[in-house]
Amino acid sequence: MNGTGTIYLKALPGGGVLYWNRNGSYFFKEGKLTQLNYLTKKYGVVLVIQKYNETDFIAFAARPYNTNASIAYIKGTALSDSLSLKAWIKDINTNTTIDNGKFYLTNFTDGKYYVFSSFKINPLHYKIDSVSIGEPIFWRGFTTSYFNIISRKGKIYVFDKQTLAPQFEISGNYAPTYLYNDSKHNMWISTVDKGLLLYKKKYIETFATPDNFTNTHFLSLARKRNGALLAGNFYGQVVETDGKYFIVHSLPQGNSNSWQRKIIVLQNKIFTFSESGTYIDFSNPAMKFFTKNVYSKTAAVLSDSVIIEGRLGGLGTLNIITGERNLLPTFNKRTTSLAIASGNMIYHGSTDGLYKFDYDKKKDDSLSKKYPLLGERITAICSSPDNYVWVATASNGVLVLHNDSVVKIFSANEGIISNSIKCISGGRPGEIWLGSNNGISILRYNKAPSDFTYQNLTLNDGLSSNIINEMLYSNDTMYCATGNGICAIPANISLGKFDIPVRLTGIIINNSDTAISEHYRLNYNQNNIELHFAGIELGGHFNYFQYRINNGNWLTLDANTLNLQLNSGEYAIAIRAIDVNGNAGTKPLVISFSITTPFWKTIWFWLLITLLSGGLIIWLLRKREMAKRETAMQEMLNQKKLTELELQALKSQINPHFIFNCLNSIKLLSHQQKHGEAEKYLDRFASLLRSAMEQSSLQKISLQEEIHFLENYLSLEKLRFLDKLSYTIEIDKSMQPAQLLIPSMLLQPYIENAVKHGIAPLKHRQGLVQVRFYKKDDMLIAEVQDNGNGIDVHNRNTDRVGIGMENTERRSRLYNIATKVVDLRSVHEKLNGTLIQLTIPL
Repeated sequence: MNGTGTIYLKALPGGGVLYWNRNGSYFFKEGKLTQLNYLTKKYGVVLVIQKYNETDFIAFAARPYNTNASIAYIKGTALSDSLSLKAWIKDINTNTTIDNGKFYLTNFTDGKYYVFSSFKINPLHYKIDSVSIGEPIFWRGFTTSYFNIISRKGKIYVFDKQTLAPQFEISGNYAPTYLYNDSKHNMWISTVDKGLLLYKKKYIETFATPDNFTNTHFLSLARKRNGALLAGNFYGQVVETDGKYFIVHSLPQGNSNSWQRKIIVLQNKIFTFSESGTYIDFSNPAMKFFTKNVYSKTAAVLSDSVIIEGRLGGLGTLNIITGERNLLPTFNKRTTSLAIASGNMIYHGSTDGLYKFDYDKKKDDSLSKKYPLLGERITAICSSPDNYVWVATASNGVLVLHNDSVVKIFSANEGIISNSIKCISGGRPGEIWLGSNNGISILRYNKAPSDFTYQNLTLNDGLSSNIINEMLYSNDTMYCATGNGICAIPANISLGKFDIPVRLTGIIINNSDTAISEHYRLNYNQNNIELHFAGIELGGHFNYFQYRINNGNWLTLDANTLNLQLNSGEYAIAIRAIDVNGNAGTKPLVISFSITTPFWKTIWFWLLITLLSGGLIIWLLRKREMAKRETAMQEMLNQKKLTELELQALKSQINPHFIFNCLNSIKLLSHQQKHGEAEKYLDRFASLLRSAMEQSSLQKISLQEEIHFLENYLSLEKLRFLDKLSYTIEIDKSMQPAQLLIPSMLLQPYIENAVKHGIAPLKHRQGLVQVRFYKKDDMLIAEVQDNGNGIDVHNRNTDRVGIGMENTERRSRLYNIATKVVDLRSVHEKLNGTLIQLTIPL
């Protein structure tokens, strides 16, 4: 690029860029840079260009601040034809532009605007028009329908782009710089000193008031037969106007509270109602049959001659023919609102709910007992021709009654502008208007209120105030008494939908500001997300946001921030704007998030874990199986050892000497002719041998069988030792020996040792063997005690332990039987017997 200082850029039709500097003009298209030398040398730089067909262009070329200018036809990349503009253009500004196929050139000095259009070739020709504002020009601009010129004096001249006819002028106490015309035909003006100004298209008319009239907070409305409006204000005044003339009627000030709450025009008379009193034609008090004027809160027309008055205490009538005023037999309640339905039914509200008075039957009933919400303060009542009664509460919206049953409740959740409605008015059939301190809601329904649409109106739509105190429908127009004047709204007003786009203004991920994008790929721990966004609708019709995740249900947001805590996965977050009429924008903000899955939650990780777990389980099962085999093998070996030990024990239990001695003792009894005793002992001997043979094949026997065996054994030993041996066998009475199992022939070796080594050597005293059985802590205790010479456990020679006892001890260890040997000593510390104690697990 040559001479890059002071570069001006224009987009080329069909792609590419036109730029120029002091050295000339250039095309940059499809990566190729071309200097337009043929135009630059003859006419100067190319300022604007438009596409003529797929390959050709119409261009405007001029030397800045020079009168040498031309219109050129460029065929491909070559100059085909040109026309000089020098004949009638004296001063061309370089900021010339194209709009809708036309060249617009400005002479800033003399206030002229030149428009070139209808270009033709062979030969090149065009149409030229001009517009003059008669004063120097500051700037020019274009909107959808208009082009405008801003003068150096700050006035904006607006022209139709098609006809060039002047449309209107705008000026004010500001310095304008640009004008923009939006899709709703509103006009935005940027200024040097007053910010951004909005001129709204007028849908709602406002009745003008004189500059010196400031009491514009109106409470009540009525209309005279001639079409003039009557509006009562807070200051004891009723204004009469038709938009052209303006008359102020001041009423007598009965007390400090002179709010004009209601105006009724009936029989060519004007009735005004306030707490200062009721007046006819602004000055005559309605006082017949009363010593003083009655304070009224509201009123309604019952017939051509009777007006119902709502008072501080109940209802009354005013006969406009006779002038009589009477009290009605109603509850003595403060009247806050009043409406008359078909059949002379008078619905009147109070601070504690809704009442219904049958004028013909003179009977008053409370409806709050039937429906609790009707027990709240009632602020407005309206009866529609389709026999619905609309009741506004102080804070719970509007209840719709049909045959005194609530059939529908309208609240802010369903779109109406407020839950606190101040006034209700019927409009066209199937149309109810609700006024509040926040503006107006228009309900339109088909057949039943449940099938409805709504539209909200506020200051942003042209109301003079959002405070709506009373509305009056007449001739397809709804008139409104507001906190700042009187408005007239066409009944068919329809502002349409406000398609509000949403833009992302900021994103914070894990408390860190992040660059704005449409898609984010995040790690699994980057899941703390905060979105900031804005609904772009400068007319003030934005209401709130909604959002949803992955095409789920739309959820309402009460701010322009959304905090998310997302798990791993794919997400599409959509955020849309809702306008004041409940319409959702068709241009939601959509942001997608891809959050990675941590490795411990991935499929491959769990496959690996499954494989490892499977391998571990197989290894554990094999190890367990091997352990079982080892245990089984050990048990088999133990069993084999146990069997061998028991066979050895059996062989050693009943040794030949014992058998020989028993037979000799029985033989001796026989020689002594003691055949009975000999037979008795022979039976016992045979029983002992039989028991030994039977128990040799058993591992365990019952305690009762063991005792029987020991009884036979000891009795035979006593036969051998005669009076030298005595014995006892004791068993705890709480035990059931037949149900307790112990190893077979367990105690016989210990008793044999007690007799052989303890009792047999005694010379001077009788020997005693005591056998005892008892339970202790779920264990069976077996004791064998003798009073023999003892064995002196401290000096015991383990090498001389018999094979029978060694086998018995090894057998005890296999059965987890604890053996304890205790020396019994006398008072002189001499050995005096032995105690063997066995602790046997049950």
